[in-house]
Order: sequence, then structure tokens, then C-alpha cells
Amino acid sequence: MAETVSGTAPGKMLVERTSQTDSTRVQIGEARIGGGGFSFLAGLRKAWNEENIKNLKQTGAACIWAEETDDRNPGEERLSLLTAAGKKAGLPVIASVSSIRALPLLEKADAVLTEGRSMQDYELLRALGRLRKPVILTRNAGSTPEELLMAGEYLLSGGNGQVIFCEQGTRTFSSPTGRSLDLTVALWLRSRTHLPIIVDPGPTVQTEEALSAMILAAAAAGVDGVMFRLGTEGDVPGLSPETFRRTAEHTQALLAALGRPDVPHPDDGRLRESAGAPVAACEQEAEKHTRASTLAV
Repeated sequence: MAETVSGTAPGKMLVERTSQTDSTRVQIGEARIGGGGFSFLAGLRKAWNEENIKNLKQTGAACIWAEETDDRNPGEERLSLLTAAGKKAGLPVIASVSSIRALPLLEKADAVLTEGRSMQDYELLRALGRLRKPVILTRNAGSTPEELLMAGEYLLSGGNGQVIFCEQGTRTFSSPTGRSLDLTVALWLRSRTHLPIIVDPGPTVQTEEALSAMILAAAAAGVDGVMFRLGTEGDVPGLSPETFRRTAEHTQALLAALGRPDVPHPDDGRLRESAGAPVAACEQEAEKHTRASTLAV
């Protein structure tokens, strides 16, 4: 469910901030993305267990996401097991998709994540516009931010207002990874659209320490959340459980120092206590921050 979706001005794109006064908060299960809070979306590698998921919940993750599932991949059973484990722990599950044929496999998922190359798959975009699930739309490293907004417009025009934009870096020759996370792109998107903006720094860094640092930088920049991978194995750097715990603690301290509230997960009592205020008060502060940010743009 997406909140605060209002009428649009004639001739305006549905994704544009000029078409809607308030920032949109997208509901994924019990997690709310956007509206002034900061969310951790944890990606699980092929090796995971229920204890991993339970610890992620306790540490402050808002959602978990699974690797790509398509019609050639026997991932349906794995996704079923993951959604069952997520439900047990109280964490909604996001499933990756790269083909329109894979959509029926994702019925049990709480939300859908697209790859960057899917920005030009208009058949898939139209299908996602008809889907009544939140969609995280990732920018292709070789596409412009304007093209990402246009891809999002396909979804909103199809009736799906539950869209989150994800910035995953720009193709470059100045980085050993071949891409660089330019936070000014995320800030430009935030100034242009009322929809939530998150970043995925993993593909742009080479070490766990760099990933942790980029997460803190993203939080300071004012985005709505970050995606990361749990575990240090694999081609894309991730965070170990201990590093994620420290990064989450540092992020909360940073947000508090900046006067930006961290809206906790509604079922996480420890995070609610650490926020120093009831959930309702946090939400009121989040709305104040959102209004102030909108006026400043």
C-alpha cells in the first residue's frame, strides 16, 4: 500500500514531485519505506538459515530480499522457504525478477525488485504496472536519472503507485569496479519525485569497510534506505552480521545527530526504545522532516 497518493496536475508526470505535495511512503509487509525514515533492506546469499533472518530482524533490517528468480531458475522452492522464514521472523520478502515469465513465481513475495537492464523491458514494466505489489525499480548504470523516472511512469500509469527507485551507481572508468555511486543522482531524484529513493552501494565498492562507509554516507545524504548483501562471500561485497550490527548502530547515531528520525520497525521493541520516543511521535517528526525537505528543494 502506498500512502499519500493524491491527484495530479494536468500535463504532469505522475512520478514528479510537482504532481503530489507529500512524499509517498510505500508499505512492504509491515515495513514502510520513505517519509523521512531510513530502512535497511538485507539481501540473502544462497547460504542462509532462519537464525540469520532472526538476527537481521533484531538488528534492525526492515526487509529481506532474495536473489534472481526466473523461469529457468529452480528458485521457486527456495523463495517459498524464504518467505516462510521471513514470515516467522516478521520480515517481508522482496524477490528479484528479470523476466515477465517469472512473475507468477513471485506470488508469495511481498514486493518485487528489478535489475537495471529491466528499465528498457517495456513489456515487463507494463506488467509491473498491473501488479498489486510494491516494486523496487533499479537504474541501469548506463541510463540517465530521467530515464529511470520515465520507467517509473510506466508503472504509475498502469495503476501501481507502490514504486521505490533504487540508485546502484553510474558506469565509469575511474573506479576499479567499473561503476561509482554518485549520491548527487539520488539527491536529484529526491528533488524530482515524491516516491522513495534508496541506494545499493555494493556493486560500486570492493571491501566490506567501504560498503559500511557508503551506507553511512547515504544516510547522511538523506535517502530513504539502503540495500546490502549479508555475508562477505561472492563477487559483490557484503556485510558480515557483526559489521551490519555496528553499521546499524552508527547509522542510528548519525541520524540522531543530524536531527533526522529513524522510524523503527513497528514490531521491534528494542529499536523503539532506542529511538527514545513512541512510534507515533517518530512518525510526527518524520512528517516534519519531509515537509521541510520538500520546501528546501
